[in-house]
Amino acid sequence: MKPVDRLIGDFIEAGASWITFHPEASEHIDRSLQMIRDGGCKAGLVFNPATPLHYLDYVMDKLDVILLMSVNPGFGGQKFIPSTLDKLAEVRRRIDASGLPIRLEVDGGVTVDNIGENRSGRGRILLLLVRPYLIRVIIKQQLRK
Repeated sequence: MKPVDRLIGDFIEAGASWITFHPEASEHIDRSLQMIRDGGCKAGLVFNPATPLHYLDYVMDKLDVILLMSVNPGFGGQKFIPSTLDKLAEVRRRIDASGLPIRLEVDGGVTVDNIGENRSGRGRILLLLVRPYLIRVIIKQQLRK
């Protein structure tokens, strides 16, 4: 939703503890992230598969989480976009170079078949839309391989 600044206060008042947004939804990303932080929330950016990472260049110090979408927004059941793995590795390099405790998440099309590749790219949180009791089993089984 654009512009995101108009909605940040509503989410803070509703009790959000984490607020993330797509960089394209803000005219002033730095300001939007600071508004979130000033409201006592953790702040993050969400990147669609084709969104360039240059949006991170000057705001790493204001981020608590970076979420990489590995499918295009719109509907469930899409297949994982493999180029997300390169993006995942690049974001991990940026986070490591910053020395900041920024969480890295991947969402969309993550399955038992590709979770190992995602994990090797060092995504910390892999968001799966499956029954919760299966998630731990799938992750443990795939990480052992």
